Amino acid sequence: MTIRDIFRINKIPAAARSVALGLLVVLLPQLIACAATEETEKMATTTKPQEGLAFTGSVVRVEIEGGFWAIVTDNGTKFDPAKLPQELQQDGLAVTGRVRLLKDVMTFRMWGQPVEILEIQRK
Repeated sequence: MTIRDIFRINKIPAAARSVALGLLVVLLPQLIACAATEETEKMATTTKPQEGLAFTGSVVRVEIEGGFWAIVTDNGTKFDPAKLPQELQQDGLAVTGRVRLLKDVMTFRMWGQPVEILEIQRK
């Protein structure tokens, strides 16, 4: 028996080839995903990035839905903070800080990205 005889697929019945191909198509991506997940978990435990999104911008008073305080970043992104500290509620005040984007939150204001302020200070 030669190597050519071992790898002759024509000798395998068509039904068995179909099953083998189906298993390969289904299982190979799952095996690759498992390996990638394990590697990602290793990286996540060895490096801990700073939480939140850093920004610089200005506090603004938006006069819709009864009015509310918001932040417009220097690049034009609009943040709708859940709670802006009272001492920073000044229209045009330059601020810097970090926020966490609240992706699964909707507001009646429908203005800007809802965020939770993690850190904020005057600029």
